Amino acid sequence: MGNSARPLLLGRFEEWGKRMEFDVRFGEADDIDIITRFILEAGSGLFDYLLDGVVPGSTTEDLIKFAVADPDNVLNFNNALLAFAGSEPAGMILSYPSADYGIPAAVDAMVPAERLDRVREIFTNVVPDSWYINSLTVAEVARGQGLARLLIDLSADLAVEKGLNSLCLHAWADNERALKVYRNCGFELVKTIPVEPTTHFDHPGGMLLLKANLPLAR
Repeated sequence: MGNSARPLLLGRFEEWGKRMEFDVRFGEADDIDIITRFILEAGSGLFDYLLDGVVPGSTTEDLIKFAVADPDNVLNFNNALLAFAGSEPAGMILSYPSADYGIPAAVDAMVPAERLDRVREIFTNVVPDSWYINSLTVAEVARGQGLARLLIDLSADLAVEKGLNSLCLHAWADNERALKVYRNCGFELVKTIPVEPTTHFDHPGGMLLLKANLPLAR
């Protein structure tokens, strides 16, 4: 995934401009802190649960930053699209082929098995031959402006470029704001994944695996 698509993204932004103007571009190395913050927000406690304390002297944020900087990791900044309102980060979507989704070997090795087993089903259920949306986050100040839909549409464009005809993602069942956006895009439930609550998260209804065929609903 290269940055050559930026002119297309900027053109799409102009079509979607509403009350707030957004500049959308691919992530860069200088964006690692921003991308890390958005990933942790989208995970809503999941990454803290998995990574808290697994590497002495390193925080969950440190480990996610390392992954975002790693060109061989699916969380790498090249897989992120960032939206800015002026100079302020307004939102992000991070996506890639679903064939690349799963439990990284490093995570499987460092995270205690009893901790990983509680959420393993999340990482072993995905829609084959689809484009996977790993993280989607919109800053509170930018909500209600159509930005989430814009970022999803841009990910759909990337899927089409790769010859894929669907999008998929995981969403917490109690995240009604996000689920409303996904339903409006045509996402439908594929599977409900029960997840026991922990001290890091408690999401009634567990995790949902959703799929939307392309083109997206309007």
